[in-house]
Amino acid sequence: MVACRFDGRYGHAQQKVAGGPFRWTHPADAPAVPGNSLLVSFELRPSGNGTLLRMTETGFREQGWESAVLEEQYREHIIGWDFYLPRIAPHLASLTTRP
Repeated sequence: MVACRFDGRYGHAQQKVAGGPFRWTHPADAPAVPGNSLLVSFELRPSGNGTLLRMTETGFREQGWESAVLEEQYREHIIGWDFYLPRIAPHLASLTTRP
């Protein structure tokens, strides 16, 4: 599990499987379920000589936040993913491939 800070609370990434979806941002004392967490999924597709990575994060509206909070959290997550996603390809390129 991965601890992550969110809106002053700590949650844990659950169901983290290599390449699989995971939920996060739920209260630390509760299991991650729709309505108290966000779902992040990754999809890989061949694209020319490479691979296209599509990341989706859903569940913002289901949190029950007021509009201003929802918009603030959404913007903060965009900033966070804009920071981390560009680092994935260089990291993968640095890994040794296995047959």
